[in-house]
Amino acid sequence: MPFLRNIALLLVTTLLFGCSFHSRQLQAIQQLVLREPDPLEEFAWTASWNGNQHRLYAIAVSENQTLFAFDSYYLLNIESGYLQDVQGFLPNEDAGRIELQGEELLYFVNDRLVARHQCDPWVQKETYQGGTQHSQNCNGREPYINTIDLDSNGLTSRLSFLMHPEYPSIILMPSNSGN
Repeated sequence: MPFLRNIALLLVTTLLFGCSFHSRQLQAIQQLVLREPDPLEEFAWTASWNGNQHRLYAIAVSENQTLFAFDSYYLLNIESGYLQDVQGFLPNEDAGRIELQGEELLYFVNDRLVARHQCDPWVQKETYQGGTQHSQNCNGREPYINTIDLDSNGLTSRLSFLMHPEYPSIILMPSNSGN
């Protein structure tokens, strides 16, 4: 039986890679077989928001600032533990900005103030998996919690921020986290 399987594999390989004609189906199969890994995979994150998932790449700008971007369309700017800029997610290509003023988060859309939310200071607690969770309770139209989760190695494993008062929080997780 192994001999027949090897012959069948040789025949399929010859047909897939030895043909000189072009076919979309054949090219699709070849791409699946020859798929090269994404060189940016270690920087890839999945952003879950409003029922959709988006692939973003983390770009460390400084020790306290990270951009999450894809092409020139999707952009999230997280600086000093706060989501500050949002592009590409909101309807009508609106740009969002969040500012911290004292104990308030101010939400702007296209430079127009749309909401003020009262927030408690960040609280840190240990998780059952040996990591740390930083959380901030806020009150807007409805209460919500911004969170930053670190794994047992101190690496960011999950981020959750409200980026617009009329939508759910965005959740960011490393794509290679297996979750």
